Amino acid sequence: MGFDVGANILIEDGGNTEMAVIASIGSIVLTTGLANSYPVGSTVTLSVVPTPAPTDAVQATDDPHMVSLNGKKFDVNMPGSYVLIRAPQDQRLPASLEVTASLSPFAGDPCALYIQSVELSGQWLGDQVARVVPLQRNAPGPNGAGNGTLRPFSVRVLSQRGETRTASGEYEEWRDFPNRSRSLSGRVRLVPEWRQVYADAGRTQEAQAFKFHIRGAGSGYDAALEVAQAAHQALNFRASNMRSLGFDELGGLLGTGDYEKRVERRTEACRAFRATPAKQLRVAAPAQVVGSASWD
Repeated sequence: MGFDVGANILIEDGGNTEMAVIASIGSIVLTTGLANSYPVGSTVTLSVVPTPAPTDAVQATDDPHMVSLNGKKFDVNMPGSYVLIRAPQDQRLPASLEVTASLSPFAGDPCALYIQSVELSGQWLGDQVARVVPLQRNAPGPNGAGNGTLRPFSVRVLSQRGETRTASGEYEEWRDFPNRSRSLSGRVRLVPEWRQVYADAGRTQEAQAFKFHIRGAGSGYDAALEVAQAAHQALNFRASNMRSLGFDELGGLLGTGDYEKRVERRTEACRAFRATPAKQLRVAAPAQVVGSASWD
């Protein structure tokens, strides 16, 4: 088996080892930067990562980074706050459910965007806003960067009244989440999830996820919104069984409508960064946002 785009590789030299993903072939181009420097002649081997078992939901992968309900695949290259899912789509009507995400670039690379927070709000949550944030270390880079944790992968539920929000609690770490399940309202339940396939691959941080189970038109909590710890101190998002919400059309980037093409434009800072002369192990900078939604 040879090297190919999307392959996971292990780089080793002088006691340092790192996992990376190939973005293109020629001189090896990686999707993200390395925490350490490696001289010419360093050992590079192919690493096979187990693939999660298939489910009814669309699986989020490194490329494409966004997959909408109508099957459109695209990247988001503009930093900012975006609505991912909105029910109903009609902006004139109050939101029963709205999911927003904050996207910002990777430190040292203005081209690679990552999800830094995900918020759920709307009438189905009452006056509450649930916010999930990723692991934050005391140095930028992969989940093991630095020598200390500033903030673990966590969730916080806020009370929202009028134009103000008041904290109804502190951030709660995934591993310390009480009772392992919580009813946020008559329509929304929050459950911590453990994704064993990532743990088996040695990526225990990425095995952690919060799943919001939503009761829409039916009697069961059939729709699911999963916010998971991703690599590089960021989040991944996946929505499944959106049909059960009871709406024929949903708004947001991952909804049924067309997304604004401007989100794919690269910033001036990114264009300048990409014009920098390549190095031996240079960094390609595709957006690293990972999100998907499916009707089933």
